[in-house]
Amino acid sequence: MYIKRLYQYQKERFPLLQYILLIFFFYYGFYGISRFFAGMKISFTTETVIGAVTVLLTFFQLRLFDEIKDNEIDSKYMPERAVPRGLITLNEIKRMLVATTIIMFVMNLFFGFNNFICFTFMEMYIFLMGKEFFIGERLKRNRLIYASLHMVAMSWIALYIIQQAIGTNQFGYKHISLIILSYIIGFVMEIARKTEAPQNEREGVDTYSKLLGYKTATILVSVLSIMVTLIMLYIFDFRNVLIILSLLAIPLIGVIVFLTKLDKKGSKILESSASLYTLSIVIFFFIKAVRLL
Repeated sequence: MYIKRLYQYQKERFPLLQYILLIFFFYYGFYGISRFFAGMKISFTTETVIGAVTVLLTFFQLRLFDEIKDNEIDSKYMPERAVPRGLITLNEIKRMLVATTIIMFVMNLFFGFNNFICFTFMEMYIFLMGKEFFIGERLKRNRLIYASLHMVAMSWIALYIIQQAIGTNQFGYKHISLIILSYIIGFVMEIARKTEAPQNEREGVDTYSKLLGYKTATILVSVLSIMVTLIMLYIFDFRNVLIILSLLAIPLIGVIVFLTKLDKKGSKILESSASLYTLSIVIFFFIKAVRLL
């Protein structure tokens, strides 16, 4: 039964409840803090609900594109995944992608020209990503360049949210810093997610630990996390220093645990620490926006 298979697919590849929680704080965190920096109060309107659902569906789009792009490698090296083992077909993935995209465009038609233009450019970039900018083989030869281009999607998502929050006339240096911040946070999550202990590396599966060495990969996670902290200290004018520094402890503890264990559990803790770090940052943004700090 299709609904049952779809439920199992989301459970494995896009756990909806987890993503709804993350996207709620991600959207309203960036939305609220953008208005906070512009001297405006956070608001919960129909437009923000549409915006939050759009961001959720954007992440779902990225997952669907990954299923299509990685199908050949997954079929060869990770046959236990949903598409290779036949839980859901590639054609069904493509149909979901088309349906998701249509829904998003329809939702964003009614909230002003600037919103629609920003959304359209975001979608154009994501579809170029889905096609690997038509130079997929070249890009895959350099994983860091490949990842760097993909992380720009995080900045487009942040720009979409900020534009909804304050329009196009009130952008300041703090809003630009938020866009840069989203890019670096995305990179922290990406590297942490794809760092494995040496004995757990799999043939045909690209990881940053395989590309750079596990020590260099964890150093990169640490350095990028420190960069995020410095940007946050800068945009908040060194207020809430203790809270911001305590957030930095999350990925650093993940790195230490990974280097200590060097096993599958350690890799999972590193990945989870990066996700928790991101969630903690956007919750901090949200709390600041509603004036509780």
